[in-house]
This record gives sequence, structure tokens and C-alpha cells, in this order.
Amino acid sequence: MTPLKRPISIADLYQMKWATDPQISPAGDLIAFVLKTVDNQDQMKYQNHIWMVPTDGSRPPYQFTNVGKSETNPRWSPDGKTLAFTALNEQYIQIWTVPVNGGAPLPLTANTFNTGSPLWSPDGSKIAYTAKISDSDSVAPTTDVKVITTMQYKLNGVGFLDGKVSQIFLTSVDSGQTQQLTSGVWACAAPAWSPCSQYIAFSSNRTEDWEYTKISDIWMVNIENLELNKITNSDGVANLPAWSPNGQYIAYSGHKMAYSVATIPTIYLKSLTDHTEIDLLPNFDTAPHHQVAGDSVASIPVGSIWDKASQRVYFQASWHGKTHIYTVSINDHSTLRQLTHGDEVLYGISYCAKQNTFAALKSSFTKICDLDFIDASGNRRQLTHLNDALLNEVALSLPEQFTFTHEGFENEGWIMKPYGYREGEQYPTIMEIHGGPHGAYGHIFFHEFQVLAAAGYAVVFTNPPGSSNYGQEYLNQTHHDYGGLGYRAIMAATDYVNQTYDFVDPERWGVTGGSYGGYMVNWIITQSDFFKAAVSFRSSSNRYNFFGTSDLGFNSGRFENKGNPWDHPDFWMRISPISHVNNVNTPLMLVHGEQDLRCPIAGAEEFYTALRWLRKEVVFVRFPDENHELSRSGKPKHRIERLNYLVDWFTSHIVIRSNQYH
Repeated sequence: MTPLKRPISIADLYQMKWATDPQISPAGDLIAFVLKTVDNQDQMKYQNHIWMVPTDGSRPPYQFTNVGKSETNPRWSPDGKTLAFTALNEQYIQIWTVPVNGGAPLPLTANTFNTGSPLWSPDGSKIAYTAKISDSDSVAPTTDVKVITTMQYKLNGVGFLDGKVSQIFLTSVDSGQTQQLTSGVWACAAPAWSPCSQYIAFSSNRTEDWEYTKISDIWMVNIENLELNKITNSDGVANLPAWSPNGQYIAYSGHKMAYSVATIPTIYLKSLTDHTEIDLLPNFDTAPHHQVAGDSVASIPVGSIWDKASQRVYFQASWHGKTHIYTVSINDHSTLRQLTHGDEVLYGISYCAKQNTFAALKSSFTKICDLDFIDASGNRRQLTHLNDALLNEVALSLPEQFTFTHEGFENEGWIMKPYGYREGEQYPTIMEIHGGPHGAYGHIFFHEFQVLAAAGYAVVFTNPPGSSNYGQEYLNQTHHDYGGLGYRAIMAATDYVNQTYDFVDPERWGVTGGSYGGYMVNWIITQSDFFKAAVSFRSSSNRYNFFGTSDLGFNSGRFENKGNPWDHPDFWMRISPISHVNNVNTPLMLVHGEQDLRCPIAGAEEFYTALRWLRKEVVFVRFPDENHELSRSGKPKHRIERLNYLVDWFTSHIVIRSNQYH
């Protein structure tokens, strides 16, 4: 008889390993990737080092760099002989290079600012990168007083911007001489070299109203005379440019703002000869990037990938909870096809043009993350087994998919059975709500979900209308409807689950979620007493105030909300949970990072204070020095504590308290 595996624990987070940013070599024989682990000496920190693995599987992965506390962003030289990467050099993150076949790593840059990911010129002589700097004419501050004069003056995970703007720099590999290519008040992003090594394309909003719009364009800078040329027409969002190998086209991701910031992007092909532009994916009703939420996956945005003949573009896309690689001919969009398949997500893709092969990370309901080598036909070889030792010890709950129809839409969801499940018994159940509002759940590892299942709960998660990966019409359902159809669909999911699964105790439900999911938790308990307990992570409660306090408040929610809050105060306050706080009877725990600038902690403070004033049952848990990403990339010890608070709250209010009344 096979012994029962132990339940996964909260503390197992300390053992987990996460891979990110795989980069396949120009010859296709090696893949460099970043391995992230918890620092054994200080459980408030992580370690990041670059590892290497041969694509033929002839050797296990091995650590390749160890020059400091953190090395990231590995990038191959065009000849494959040198690897550039970033590492902490005293107080600044700088670019280093190291010979692949042996030799000491050496710093390439010595700037007094942090450099971004290195980008080799095709001729191998230069490396471009972005860095945030202040205006060259500004005087060093002599006070800690902040004088704000711009709309975007803070950013979650960064803090106050202090006038610093991302510009593009260039450093010679031989001499180390550095040149600044762009300047001004306009941020630059996603630089991409031309095949001739003379131009760099990048994304930037350099419109007259750049502070007030989401418009961005693809620009080109000549590295010799610094001449700038605009490639696109300032009619939408344009980012992640990718130059075709023959130099005739730039492919980029973007959209024309048809549904404001809720518009699903596509891939555009811009001709540099006749300046025409076509949509490569006119009938593809999902975004050309990975967008499935998890708490164990770190994904770097990947743009369009060209084949060596400049005839096809590869990209990743999510559909119904899965992310895979797709490809399309630039001459015939009807040739669109899906290259990979399976109940999982593939992310962090890189491409070897010489061999027409890929490196990609993968995750699934029961796999944290591993690295695959993929050929042009979609055949795969798994090269890592990063968490097998842990996963072989623990029992995981495999989610079961279900669909239900509500108000004309078919909605997708999943349910997980608890650890030690036995036929004929009923279990307390937790509803998990994703963020966004245009986020999405799917086939990805979620430690939090597995922890709840291990604690004896059934776990339900669903993608209600407004979620990504189900098409533009589905995405549009949050329009002027915060707390509307999305809320009703979540409640309809509980009805469906209660009617369909006899192991769910219909009287013992809890609810939790983060960001928009936290807002929805706050909203739900002002509208219904169905749930016996609630935990609201990084939430908002006053949408009127959110407009001015969030780092993106004035830009986010444009599609969902009506105009400016002062022009439509009744609408903005009607969709705010704080306006309905008198209705709350559900015991609530509010959990928030004190440095959260996306959903500022004031939203939780306001809701907590009102509930406490009304003598409702509420607890407020504050995490110092944590931002909006606490659950995904917060300090390991804080992530552990956060999950302990979550489980303990539900145990004391659903399991123990409910048993007292049975």
C-alpha cells in the first residue's frame, strides 16, 4: 500500500525554486536562466544566480555566476562566446560580461545609476540598456522635501520617481565608453536593435499630452547622430518593437484604444519601406502575451519573435486559462497556428533562429516551474526538475474544471478537493477572486490554493465576465459596472458549486482575493451575508479616493468608471464598498503592504476604521516595507506570515466557530 503523502505546508515556500528569463544561445546548444531561491541565512531575502543547462540534456543544470547577492538578465553575445548579465556592484546594479568557455566575469559599466537588461548590438560591439536618471541640468537635492509637479510621480515597487525617467544608453564592449542616446521628460522602454547595428527602436509616449494619455509610439534613434524618427501614428498603444532580420519591418504589440485601456492588444507589422501597417492577428481574440495569474511565476514580457527568414512571427498567448506558443506568416494571417499544447502555461520564451528552437518555462496546477527545450514542431525535452524533491513529498489537489451559464455568458471555473478527502463528507469551501479586474486564473501553480486545500478546504476559483483570455466581448463586461455582473457571476458560481458538488458544505463558505479581488471581497460583504468569513488583500474601498491616491488611479478604471469622480460623484461612491459599510456582518481580515502604491493602504485603513467604529468584527494586518506584490514576490518570511494569517482566520471563523453551532 502506497503511503499517503503529507499535505503541502506554508513553510514549504522556503524550499521552492523559481526559474525565470531563460535565454537560448545563438547556436541552440545551451540555455542560460535565472534561478531564484530563498536566502538560507536571511529568510527575508532571495538569492538570484544565473544557471546553465545544455539543450540535449547531456548534463544537469549548473550554476554559472556568483559575483554577488544577485545576478539577473542573462544575454548572449551574437557569436555565443560571451554572456552579459546584471549584478549588484556595491550600491548599483551594473552590467557584467563573462566568457562562456571559461574566464572571470568583469564589470562592463560603472554608472552611478542602476542599469536595465543588456541588449547586444548584432555586430557584438555595443550593449544598449535603459536606466532611470534625473534631468542632466537638475541640481542635487539638499532637502528631503518632495516638490511634485507631474501626474505620474510614484510607482508601486519603485516609490517616488523624483523626476527620474528611463533613458537609453549605449556602452562599447571594448572600451567601456558610455553614451546617452535619449533625453527629455519622456520615458523610453523596450529598446530593440536594427540588424545593421545603427538604429535602436523603442517605445515612448512623446505626445504633447504625454502625462495625461496612455498613447505610446514606436520611435527609432540613430546611434551615430542621435536623430529621432517616429514610426507609428500616435493613435494607440505601441510597445515591444521587434526588428525583422532583413531590416524591412518592425513588429510591435499594441492596440488602437477602441475600448480604452481594456482593449485587447494585437501584433502590428510596420513596413519601413512603404510605411504601411497591418494587423497580423485580426481574428485572434486574445492578447499576444502571457496573462494567467499565479503566486509562483515571475514572467518577463516577451514581444514578437522573428524567424531567420523574416517570414514568420512567433508569440505567446493565453486562452481559457492556458498559455502557449503561436505562429503566423506575415504574408497570410490565415496561417495562424498553435505550436504547443497541454494543460499548462508556457512563459519566458526565447528563440534560436539558427536551429528554429525555443526555450520556455512551464507551470501547471501541480508543477511549480521547469524549463523545456522545444523544437519547431512543438516537440519538447524537459531540462530541469527544480522542485521534484519537494513535489514528490507532498500531496497536491488537482483542480476540476466546470462551466456554468449566467446572464447569457458561459463562465469557466475550477474546484479543488481538500487534502484527505473522503466520500460522503462535506467540507468548508473558500472562494478565491482574481485581480485586475482583467486578470485571469488558469493552469498554473498556486501555492496559496494548495495550502488552503491542505488545511481541509475545498477551493473554488473562477473567471467571471471582465476576465482576460475569453475575448473582447467578455472582457468588456466591467464597463461602467464595477461590482455588477462580476459580483453576480461570482455568487452564481457559489450556487452552481453548491448544487453540483455534494462534498461542499453550503453553510460554510469563506471568500478572499487581492487587488480588484480585494475590492470585490469588500463589495461582496456589503451586498451579502452568504460568506461566514472574509480576507481582503491589498484592497480598495473608496473608488473616488482611488483616482488620486493610486499610482495608476487616474489612468486605470477609465473603461470601468464614468468620467472624472467629481463630475459623477454619485456613480463613484455608489461602487465604493465604504458607502455600504453599514451592511457588513461578515467577519473581515484586511491585509495590506504599507508601501503599496497601486492600492494604497488608505483604502484598507478607511474600511477598517469604519467597521471598527460600527463595532463590527474586523482585524487589520499591516506588512511593513511591502508593496502590492507581497503575495508574489514579497519577502519570504512575510509571505509565510501572510498565509498563516489567511488560514488561521478561516479556521477560527469557519471551522471552529461553525462547529460550535453544530
